[in-house]
Amino acid sequence: MDQDAVKQTEREENDTYFGKQGLKNTQEFDCTAPFDEIKEGMEVITEDNNVFKLTLNSSTGNKVVILPEKCSVTIHYEFNIEGQDEPFDSTFIRGMPEKFKLDSEQLLPGIEITLRTMKIGDTAVIIMDSQYAFGKNGFPPRIPGGTDILAVVKLISFVPEGQGEKLLELDWNTRSNLPLSEIIEAVNSDHQAGNQFVKDEEWQSALNNYNVATKLLHERKYEKTEEMKVIEEKLYLNKAFCYLQLDKPQKVVDQCKLVLDLNKKSVKAYFRMGKAYQDLGMLEQAKEALSSAHELAPADRSVLAELITLDTSLQHRKNEEQTLYRHMFKNVKNVAKKSPDTKFKETEIFKVLEEFKNDEEREELVLPLNLLQESLKTLESCVEHLNLNKRYTSSSIDVNQRVYITKKSK
Repeated sequence: MDQDAVKQTEREENDTYFGKQGLKNTQEFDCTAPFDEIKEGMEVITEDNNVFKLTLNSSTGNKVVILPEKCSVTIHYEFNIEGQDEPFDSTFIRGMPEKFKLDSEQLLPGIEITLRTMKIGDTAVIIMDSQYAFGKNGFPPRIPGGTDILAVVKLISFVPEGQGEKLLELDWNTRSNLPLSEIIEAVNSDHQAGNQFVKDEEWQSALNNYNVATKLLHERKYEKTEEMKVIEEKLYLNKAFCYLQLDKPQKVVDQCKLVLDLNKKSVKAYFRMGKAYQDLGMLEQAKEALSSAHELAPADRSVLAELITLDTSLQHRKNEEQTLYRHMFKNVKNVAKKSPDTKFKETEIFKVLEEFKNDEEREELVLPLNLLQESLKTLESCVEHLNLNKRYTSSSIDVNQRVYITKKSK
């Protein structure tokens, strides 16, 4: 969920280009040099001395050294044959990294062995014997049999394989009798996998993992522990974040309400709910949610900034409404005096109500009574003539109220 990590990944993904001219924005390296010369500065990483590795640049801030046994990796790669000036395959040139599952025979053995020695952000040069590449048969006509390969690989990210799907494949009786600790382990696995997808900005994939995790938790609600409540809250918050990115604000609100059922003091839930309400155009509800977040975390600058932006939007909308309504009602009093029986049809009120009635998508029109003042009789004439309903916020009318106009059922 760390946005700095997302930005760092983006920076690392874009800072290198491989091709005929060698490496840019990293130390100079000539992929077209004889392989024996290149091997002199490399380390051997297999016992049979057939895979060589040289790390060109390393992400020293990342502590992850060994990839999980079961995971998917996103990498950039480039393959070269000795004596050729151009790579025969390069995602760097295509400008799009690719994903592979480890331990699934999707990658060349030499690449997979090397990846298991790398950290996120590392770029490495690999020279591998043909048995670790395309074998004795090669891949004619591009790759002759028995050909050694020089590869340049950049490890961008990895996603551990979630355990939840495997458990959900079991029948209910078997799954319900599993130890709770095994369920929690699977939930945490899918939670971690979802978080990695978030870092890669793959929101729907992240949601898939979070949904599996929450389903497993819900199945064991009858034995819910404090640990499970904490995990559940995080999952709902993460799902809300993904729905924000996918522009599904109502689902954001739904997830945040589930969080608040567990924790009434969740600043993130109120904050994300406030942003979602803004997307839905429900500015008053947005202000209520953001105000709650601000009360809980008055020093949080992001909450305060969002609240200030919202207040500006509310004031702007209020000004627009007042301008519109004043235009609607500015000549009502004089027109009504001339001929209250017929002249109401010439008022802006009538035009607005008539337009509302003919708009099939609108179900309700709200008008402020403080701007109607002495024009209520004109309003009533318009409503009656157009066969509409009207109601006030309470039985007694005052200038702070609003009037709600709706259509009569056919």
